[in-house]
Amino acid sequence: MATTKTGKVILTGVKPLLFDRYMGSNDAKPEPIEKVYWTQDGEACLPTLNLYSSLTAENTKSVAKMFYGRNAKKVGMAVNSFLYIPETELTLNREGKPFHIDNFDKQFEVVEHVARLDKGIPNPKVRPMLRAPWTTEFSFEFTSSPDCSWEVMVKMFQQAGIIGLGTYRPIFGTYHVQVVES
Repeated sequence: MATTKTGKVILTGVKPLLFDRYMGSNDAKPEPIEKVYWTQDGEACLPTLNLYSSLTAENTKSVAKMFYGRNAKKVGMAVNSFLYIPETELTLNREGKPFHIDNFDKQFEVVEHVARLDKGIPNPKVRPMLRAPWTTEFSFEFTSSPDCSWEVMVKMFQQAGIIGLGTYRPIFGTYHVQVVES
């Protein structure tokens, strides 16, 4: 029988978080401040979809692909179908204070490096980086199914901390997880 439970997740970054928000065109040359996701109130955030991607993406590193083998698609579908996170943006903070666009130069470091595309083609990148520790938290509701129980969902949140958030994960964006059942 399916059961629905609610909880709260607190993520605490152990590695810096690297941003590279896509601007809708590969030809766009945004300033570093534009590569960070910002709420309407000017607070740094990550789209909740970034967390879902870390949990279930089929085209990049994800918990389902890395930890659930032949069951990856079933587990991923169960998570996408039965995990509800009401927040669409996960506000980032340190010691309870959000990072704000007005303090970008004080809170973010701009790093430059060369990413490698297919066949080793160099792709110079400039990205904003938020040093650890950073935190975010969110509430969630999960309905268990034959393909994913509450216990597996909690374990997946913890495994996602190994994969991380943001770009160039898991070199960047890994975190510790605390899940509190409501």
